Amino acid sequence: GGGGGAAGRSKAGGGEKGKKESVPTVDNALWTCDDRQIITAHSTKPSPASSSSSSTAAAADPNPDWKQHLKVWDSSTGALLRVLRGHRKQSTVLAVHPSDPRIVMSAGYDGKVCLWDVSVGKCLQSFINILEWGPPGNDFNLGDAVALHDGQFSCDGWSFSVADACGRLLLFGPEEKDGYRKAPSE
Repeated sequence: GGGGGAAGRSKAGGGEKGKKESVPTVDNALWTCDDRQIITAHSTKPSPASSSSSSTAAAADPNPDWKQHLKVWDSSTGALLRVLRGHRKQSTVLAVHPSDPRIVMSAGYDGKVCLWDVSVGKCLQSFINILEWGPPGNDFNLGDAVALHDGQFSCDGWSFSVADACGRLLLFGPEEKDGYRKAPSE
């Protein structure tokens, strides 16, 4: 026959008995400022099986990478336009530029901020939030990447801010607004 049997159903149902498969989640969703696209943040926590399959692998990295990506959807058809990859850990911070529908900012537990052009699926600039000064927190030491929990663009879109797990506010923007006027619009 077809080889279905109990073993076939077990595999299709998620693997060996007692081992839990990680389930992908949607962590955030938002519309671009022109309402033409929807951006969603998806993450899949590393499965216990993959992080404990080898004692050497677990010892080398006690915090394995998440499967993390952003998806760009056409809001009128529901079609998936592109998948963006740039974070290693869960990314729960998403913010759209207030006037440019191409620009989206993401940030996450990996301490990374990405500024995206979602029209082409490219990370324009990225920053890593490293604890370089001040007292270490309960979960972070000097030199560690610090998780980012919230963020937003300014009303005029010239700057953005993110807040981290150590209680700090990080501000990003041009030294002078005139510097952006020299950049050609493509």
